[in-house]
Amino acid sequence: TALVQDIIELSRLQSANVVQSGRPVDLNAVVAEALDRNKLPAEAKDISIVVGGRLPLPVYGDADLLMTALRNLIDNAIRYAPEHSKVGVGLRAR
Repeated sequence: TALVQDIIELSRLQSANVVQSGRPVDLNAVVAEALDRNKLPAEAKDISIVVGGRLPLPVYGDADLLMTALRNLIDNAIRYAPEHSKVGVGLRAR
């Protein structure tokens, strides 16, 4: 059920019209929450999650959909990483 819900949410992300529905989002906070939501699976495999960088300004988007996308990426990284390893998440402004 969770997988189906994630697929539905990610398909919403791809079709969302950010111009009409987007808002300023603190991506630093979104990443922190996505990491928190993946803390238990990472601990179960003794995987440390390392975050590098911070964004000085907000991004324009949908916080919930960005959370779903980031949580899914981090979850996949943890799922396919070997035990006792590291998963890195990096942020940078361009």
